[in-house]
Amino acid sequence: MDVTRVLDLVSTGIAFGLACVIAALMLRMMLEVVRRHRAARRARIERELDRRQRQLRAAIFSLASALAEESIAADDTKHSITRAIYIARGELPK
Repeated sequence: MDVTRVLDLVSTGIAFGLACVIAALMLRMMLEVVRRHRAARRARIERELDRRQRQLRAAIFSLASALAEESIAADDTKHSITRAIYIARGELPK
């Protein structure tokens, strides 16, 4: 085997090795891009869910406040009606 044949085999092996290293680095970079994209998407979805949760909590609080006010108003009305009935009968409430 002559020297040029050996050098050809060595250079082919080195070229193949470099190609494998470059392919592995490119694959690693692509995987990192995909990971970043997924993380950004997950963060965006979580922000949207947090925003919706805040809106729903505010709506629930508003409805609960309105219901409480309505309940208080109903109690006041019930007491007023009861008082009016006693006054109409000429009696004093006990």
